[in-house]
Amino acid sequence: MDPTQNQSGTPGPIFSAGPAPEEPPMAPAPTGSGPKNPFSRGSDIVLQPSNDYYSGGKTRSKKPIIIVGIVAVVAVIALLVMLPLFSRSPEANSEQKTKLYQSVSAIHSEYSYVISSYNDVIGLNPTSGNLVQHPESILFYYPESYDITFNISAFLLDSLQESKDIAEKLGKYESDIDFIIGSTQANLEAIKKNSEIMTKLNEAFISPIHSVENWQYIGCVSSPETQELLNSSDKKLASIAQKYNQLACKDDIQVVFGGGELQMPESVDESTMELLRDIANSLANYFGTINVDSKDEALTKLEYIMNETKPKEQNESEKNE
Repeated sequence: MDPTQNQSGTPGPIFSAGPAPEEPPMAPAPTGSGPKNPFSRGSDIVLQPSNDYYSGGKTRSKKPIIIVGIVAVVAVIALLVMLPLFSRSPEANSEQKTKLYQSVSAIHSEYSYVISSYNDVIGLNPTSGNLVQHPESILFYYPESYDITFNISAFLLDSLQESKDIAEKLGKYESDIDFIIGSTQANLEAIKKNSEIMTKLNEAFISPIHSVENWQYIGCVSSPETQELLNSSDKKLASIAQKYNQLACKDDIQVVFGGGELQMPESVDESTMELLRDIANSLANYFGTINVDSKDEALTKLEYIMNETKPKEQNESEKNE
């Protein structure tokens, strides 16, 4: 039977006995440095990598990211520094300004006074000031004459520091305050120190003379105060204290008192005056000169800050007067 015919005699399909057809080739695997199909997660979904993955090119530089990070950190730090300034309430600013006004007003008012007071009792240039011109004042003055000057200078030094602290909190007037401090602080420290020395010498050696009727001789005075000065590690001060002690031990001080209820001393005998002159010259050389050349400029800057910080209610009150 013809194998190409079926049983019914109709022609059937012809099957080739040749080799089976080849399947079409698979797509070539990607070339480059990366692994094959690294993003495949099964047969259903294939995550396609970016073009750079198979490009074989260099990866994108991280420098811009680092720079942006640094800028961000700097910005955050700057914000933290500036935040207190932005968050400061107007009421807090107003309160600080009022405190600054009060502080600089006190300095403006008292600085001129303390300079004048010191010049009257000792002398800005003591070698030609009241101390040398009127050495009897060493015997006539009471401790309060020097103690007042000491207290005011100490108060002003505190006010200078307070003004500096407030200006730093406000972030204003700092350069003006620095100039004022540079112009006045050294003077005030010298005035404070010298006034304190005069007070101690007076209390130790002169006050006992004042406490006796008509300032009659009561004998040399020995007390913790006198011994502290006589044994001072400052040899120049100890030498001056020795001369005060000589005055206190003098048994023939002749004082002429004026009439009236106060009975103010008017003069002393010549031998006592000679001893007082020696003391005055020693003190003048010990204290040195106080330079107040920048006083007017310091006062002008104080006035500027006062006008800038004066409370509104005070301005209105002054206008109504």
